[in-house]
Amino acid sequence: HEEAEYQEDAEEEVVYEGVGPGGVSFIVETLTDNRNRTAAAVRSLFSKNGGTLGQDGSVSWAFDSQTRLKVAVAGGGEDDDAVEAVMDLAMGADGVEDVVDDPDGGGTVEIFVGGAFSADATALATELGAGNHSITEMEHVRRPTVLVDCEEEAHEAFLAALEDAEEVIRWHHNREGQ
Repeated sequence: HEEAEYQEDAEEEVVYEGVGPGGVSFIVETLTDNRNRTAAAVRSLFSKNGGTLGQDGSVSWAFDSQTRLKVAVAGGGEDDDAVEAVMDLAMGADGVEDVVDDPDGGGTVEIFVGGAFSADATALATELGAGNHSITEMEHVRRPTVLVDCEEEAHEAFLAALEDAEEVIRWHHNREGQ
């Protein structure tokens, strides 16, 4: 009989939650082939930076799961009416929770739709595409519902540590002003 091959290099996404410096909540997304090693590394990142790794659900209550659509508005760089029309369309669409105009006037709009890659987000992306607008990014984000103010230096040091961590692919936090 033949034995099934064991795939040693199989990677999986693992999400960790914890409280970082200054009481800021973090959701840290990783990609790993060894959960134990990654859990130890993430726990160490938190503890070395004045934080604590928590259990599943310990901070996720402070975030809404949403789909972020970044839209390059057709003619938006020169035409404020085109940007306004996209914003109006988005605000009237099902599931849309927030619409943010590019503060630099670059003709882009960010739209936040409830849920991770929901049917509402897909329908809106299709409708915008039919209007010759380009969806330049579509990603799952966790937007904070409760903001925390903390000392900037410790927070920035923790962000730098997360950036340098090999298996960390992204993170979300609820620090005010970021």
